Amino acid sequence: AARQEYGLSPIAEPAPSAYDGIILAVAHDRFRRMGASGIRAFGHDPHVLYDLKYVLGGDESDVRL
Repeated sequence: AARQEYGLSPIAEPAPSAYDGIILAVAHDRFRRMGASGIRAFGHDPHVLYDLKYVLGGDESDVRL
């Protein structure tokens, strides 16, 4: 659906150390199990971690809504 509607190709697994910013917009259990360090492993140095759904503790992300 994403490919047809938006021209996007979903990936199976994010690449490690590849992203400037990581946005947690859905509170999937997988993200909770990964914890902040597991999620931050997808970002290169420096990166910003946005936790929009309060998946992580208050001091584990850079920005929360």
